[in-house]
Amino acid sequence: MILFIINIILLVIITLTISITLNLQKKRSKNKQKFEDIDVKVAYDFIYTHKSKFMAGLSDFIVLDVRSPKEFKRGYIKGAINLNVMDLNFVKALIKLEKQNKYIVCGTRESRSKRAIDIMKNRGFLEVYHMKGGMLEWNLMDFPIEYEKTRFNL
Repeated sequence: MILFIINIILLVIITLTISITLNLQKKRSKNKQKFEDIDVKVAYDFIYTHKSKFMAGLSDFIVLDVRSPKEFKRGYIKGAINLNVMDLNFVKALIKLEKQNKYIVCGTRESRSKRAIDIMKNRGFLEVYHMKGGMLEWNLMDFPIEYEKTRFNL
C-alpha cells in the first residue's frame, strides 16, 4: 500500500514537472516572436530589396495576401500567396506554412490582416509584419501589381 502511494506521488511530481517545462518552453517561444506593423513603403522596400531571392523562391520571406480569391485576382503583389482568412480552412492552410519564415501579411485595408496575424501569433509563427493600409494603400502609392490573366473563349 505504501509503495502504491509513493508511485502515485512520483507520477504526480513527474506530470507537474512536464507540465511546467512545456509551459516554460511555450513562453520562451512566444518571447522570440516578432510581430510588427510596417507601412506600405517599408513593405515595398523590403520586397524589392530582396526581389531576386524572393522571385526565385530562395528567400525565407513570403507575402501572404489574406483577401478573398476574387479580390486577389483583381490585383496582387507578384509572388504573393493567397490564403483567405475568412475561409473555414484558413488554419489548416496555415499549418502547411513554415513558422520560421518571415511574412508580410496584407489585406484590403487592415481588419482581415490583423485577424490573420492574431491567428498566426497563436499558432507560433516567429516573424510577421503587418502591412498597414493594405492593398488600397499599395495601389494609391502606384506600386507594381500583377493581375490574374483572363482567357476568353471565342
